[in-house]
Amino acid sequence: MEIVFRVKPDIPVKTDSVIVISSNSPLSDNFLGIVPGSKAAQRAPAGSTLNSNQYVGFGDLEAELGDLAPHSARAAGQS
Repeated sequence: MEIVFRVKPDIPVKTDSVIVISSNSPLSDNFLGIVPGSKAAQRAPAGSTLNSNQYVGFGDLEAELGDLAPHSARAAGQS
């Protein structure tokens, strides 16, 4: 997926900044966030391509927890 976005010139987006899709709670809308880069990194010039983290939504976490439950019950029974 490619997302094209702009930030205000005073936002210090660095070459090692990372883009994330996030939300404030499981029921809220998603938003595009920028994880700050390091102080030593150069500012990213206009038109830069930034790395991103893989999106993990609430449904994905719920499925992971559901998959863990049977394994946890078996492990508890083996103790």
